[in-house]
Amino acid sequence: MSQIQERYDALAYPARVTSASEPARMAAIARMHGHAGADPATARVLDIGCGVGTNALNLAMLQPRSTVVGIDVSGVQIDAAKAARQTLGVANARFEHVDLTQLPSDFGEFDYIVAHGLYAWIPDEVRQRLLAVVAQHLAPSGVALISYNIQPGWAFRSMARELMLRASGPAEPEHVVARAREALSDAVETAPEHSAWRHALAGLHAEVQDFSDADLFHDLLAHVCEPVWFHQFHSAAGQAGLRYMGESTFPETADLLLGNERRAALTELGSDLAARQTFKDALLNRAFRSSLMVRASNKIDSKYSPIRLQELFVWTDLNRTDVAGRYLSPSRGAVTLSEPALARVLDTLIAARPSAVLARDLPGNPDAVLHNLVGLWGYGFVDARVGQTRCADLSARPVAHSLARLLCQTGVVPNRRHESVNVDSEDAALLALLDGSREVAATELEAVRRFAQAGLLTP
Repeated sequence: MSQIQERYDALAYPARVTSASEPARMAAIARMHGHAGADPATARVLDIGCGVGTNALNLAMLQPRSTVVGIDVSGVQIDAAKAARQTLGVANARFEHVDLTQLPSDFGEFDYIVAHGLYAWIPDEVRQRLLAVVAQHLAPSGVALISYNIQPGWAFRSMARELMLRASGPAEPEHVVARAREALSDAVETAPEHSAWRHALAGLHAEVQDFSDADLFHDLLAHVCEPVWFHQFHSAAGQAGLRYMGESTFPETADLLLGNERRAALTELGSDLAARQTFKDALLNRAFRSSLMVRASNKIDSKYSPIRLQELFVWTDLNRTDVAGRYLSPSRGAVTLSEPALARVLDTLIAARPSAVLARDLPGNPDAVLHNLVGLWGYGFVDARVGQTRCADLSARPVAHSLARLLCQTGVVPNRRHESVNVDSEDAALLALLDGSREVAATELEAVRRFAQAGLLTP
């Protein structure tokens, strides 16, 4: 692991949160599978490969009665995590500089384990150790998130990665990244016009434009970067004593986005989970998975009974438009709903923001509401969690989330729904001032109102 440690010591991974790693969301999807995970409010959480600690710190701050432990092989990153913890005064989080292969057997038991951005970027023998660690330290009813690069979607990326690596050569991180970016640009320009190769390269080039240098250095240009087929991951996890439950977002799990024809094709494959999931990866040309795992002794029910939603809290990022029944999502575009009952549900959720609404309290026929919510969630127009969100609305002396204030100059900050929010320099300057000591000026009201809607204000 020494080369991996050296790379992260030289250039730390960006300070960001992974929304799917929030136990409240993991628990919600677990409940839809008939699996009762631990209460996120008092859960024990382990973040493996925690980096500079942003994800772990935010989890701890959102659930102050929980216990969050972050571990990482990079001492430089762990030092940064400890410094941030000290600055923020987060008593329920701790960070340990430890090599995964040296983790002691008595390290503890955890209700939720997060191993995001790790599996595909470590040698095979360490992958096996990762799965063993998760199985050994996961509580009997625990849920783990493991993300990894997947075939066949990574096949083209592997070729582009090789091209960039050969062009970059051994050098300091900033020079490696600069040469890699230049090589990818040159490849786009010299590829045969109208060819599939040029089209694919251009798509990757556009994507990489949004990568920070650290993203590119640790992802596409990592020392180890080995995608797997789902059946390989499924087999390795099973040998370690883990069972696949589903993906970490409900749209990825429920398959509604596949459409009727593709879902029918999956059904024809019968009960062979590995075959179905591998075929789905091929249908979607998927390059990345973020999978939820439980101990192999647990049984999983994937019928997604609507009744399981009634005790979950639901929210949406949709906004009304001037057209009746038409809504707009910042990330998923527009949706038009012809049924008034669905519109009433969404209007209620929009009016309640920044809070979420308990599903059984939504207006309308309870059975119909829950049935419709499964569809809205499956298409990604609402999200659900165990427990209420901890966000505040606009007030005379607002307090911005302290971790967001600490990181506001980075341009990407965590909110109190455990999501990443982009902020420009003007918003960052205002966000840093919102510590509850000052009243909001009239010229600042619109921006602070946006902060509230984005979940950036603390109760």
